[in-house]
Amino acid sequence: MVRTINKIERAFQPGGRRPNEDQMVCTRELFGVFDGASSLVPELFQGQTGAWWASHLAGSEFARNDGSLEQLSSRANSSLHDAMRGAGVASADRLACWSTSMAAVRVGEETLDWAQIGDCLILAIDASGDYRLIPPYESHDTRTLLHLKQLIADGDPTPHASLRPLVEEVRCGMNRDYGVINGEQQALDFLASGSCSLADIRHLLIFTDGLLPPTEDPDAEPDFSWLVNLYLKGGLGLVHERIRTLEAADPDCHRYPRFKMHDDVAAVALSLA
Repeated sequence: MVRTINKIERAFQPGGRRPNEDQMVCTRELFGVFDGASSLVPELFQGQTGAWWASHLAGSEFARNDGSLEQLSSRANSSLHDAMRGAGVASADRLACWSTSMAAVRVGEETLDWAQIGDCLILAIDASGDYRLIPPYESHDTRTLLHLKQLIADGDPTPHASLRPLVEEVRCGMNRDYGVINGEQQALDFLASGSCSLADIRHLLIFTDGLLPPTEDPDAEPDFSWLVNLYLKGGLGLVHERIRTLEAADPDCHRYPRFKMHDDVAAVALSLA
C-alpha cells in the first residue's frame, strides 16, 4: 500500500530570550529535529552558542538529503568535529565541546527509515490511537533530575546551582554512557537506526525533549498517552500550548523538576494517507 503525507504540522519555539538552540529540517520526504546541548563553558562563536552551532551544523547535513540516514549522521558528526577545530574548541574538553541529539525519518511509499541518537524522539500512532516509540524511550537526565527533586525537598535555596557538579559528571558521560553527535567517532556506536513498514502508521511525531509532558516523578516515563490523546484531539499546536501552560504555572521548576521553566522546542507531526 502506497502511503503519502497529507498534513504537516510544526512547532518551533525557544525556551527563553536566546535564539532556539534546537533545529528542524523538513524536506519533501526527510524530516528531522536536533537538540543542541548548551556548553557548560559560556562562550559565543560568531554570536551564537556551541549548542546552536551543533544543532544547525547537523541539520545542514541532513537538509542535503543525499545519503542514507546513517551516512548523514556520520557526516553531521564529522562536520561538528571540523567546525570545532576551526573555532579553536578543544573537542577533548567534554564541558566545552559542541553536541546535539537528533531524530530523523525518511518517509517512503511503503517504508519508514529512521535514525536517532540522544534524547530526541520518534513516536508513531496507528489508526486505533495506539502508539509506539521508535526506538524505546531513554533519558540520560533521570539521575540529575532525581537529585534536583531531592535538593528541592531538602529546602536547598539554590537547587539548580547545587546541581552543577552532577550536571558536569553526566556531561562527561557523552558517548560513554549515552550517545550524542559531538564530533567523536564513538558517537556512531550509539546511533540507533532502522526501517519499518508504514502500513499501520497514521501519524508520526518527531520532536526534541522540550515537547515532553512535565512529570512530578523524574524516574517515571513521561505520559505519552496524554500527549497522544491531546495530539489526536487538537494537533501539535494544542500539545505545545498545554505543555507551556503547565510549565508556566511552575516557574521555579519545583512541582515538575526540570532545568528551566521552558525548554527549546522543535517538533514535526506528519499525518499519512
